[in-house]
Amino acid sequence: MIDLKDFESAKIEYVEEDGKPYAIRNGKRFEVVCEPDLVLPKAKRKEFKPEFVKVPMRWVEVLEQAKSLSAYRLALRILLEKFQRERTGGEIVLSAEKTRMSSANRHRAAKELEQLGLIRLSRKGKYTLRVILL
Repeated sequence: MIDLKDFESAKIEYVEEDGKPYAIRNGKRFEVVCEPDLVLPKAKRKEFKPEFVKVPMRWVEVLEQAKSLSAYRLALRILLEKFQRERTGGEIVLSAEKTRMSSANRHRAAKELEQLGLIRLSRKGKYTLRVILL
């Protein structure tokens, strides 16, 4: 049986002979073998989820005049997306995934926000709406 006290009191001495590293413990010489540097995979970045978003007073005042609840919901989603784009870059795209709205409601609400003067829409292709904040 191995007594742990022998290891605690044993002093380790390191030497180098012929370009190789050795460790000497209790009079015995051991070759030190170094493993090559391990390449660790990069940690995946957590998805950014804001806890709050600032709403400009101008938007609050104008959204009080909005006729539909969809326009109000879309305005909040646009502000959320704007906040995320400030951190990550890119343009604000009104996709069904981001807005969580049907295509018809999204287009109608975006048109209403454009008429209220909060946003300007840019269209690429047939359906994709891109937002320019005013």
